[in-house]
Amino acid sequence: VVYHPKHMTPEKLEELFIYAWDTFYKDEPQRIKMFKLLQNVVRKEKEANTFTPRRRDLAKRAFGKDAVSEN
Repeated sequence: VVYHPKHMTPEKLEELFIYAWDTFYKDEPQRIKMFKLLQNVVRKEKEANTFTPRRRDLAKRAFGKDAVSEN
């Protein structure tokens, strides 16, 4: 999908996107920020007794079938 703003050039949109990204992730990288978000969600689910841990037996499956290694 390509978004073409009506009252803004694509260059200005890209410039503002980069500014917003850099400002939001100024204090900590995206990976850390997302980890903290997930950690917070899990904590709240545990407090509400709605947390279901992931099924590790499904780690090597994709769409209900054994995942094929591309090595």
